[in-house]
Amino acid sequence: MPTKAGYVAPSREGKVPLTIYVDPATRQALKIAAITHETTVDSMMQEAIASILRKYQTKGRG
Repeated sequence: MPTKAGYVAPSREGKVPLTIYVDPATRQALKIAAITHETTVDSMMQEAIASILRKYQTKGRG
């Protein structure tokens, strides 16, 4: 079913895209890990980004 112009999936509402480039082997490993752990690559990346932000959080912020 085609989507309407301007349609945003509820899971993407209020979010912006973030594109990174990885080698094909890394992408494949992420896909396999997601399937193995019954999750999604998106969910894994959200978790990884949150972890990085905690690690590099500046004192007195956030």
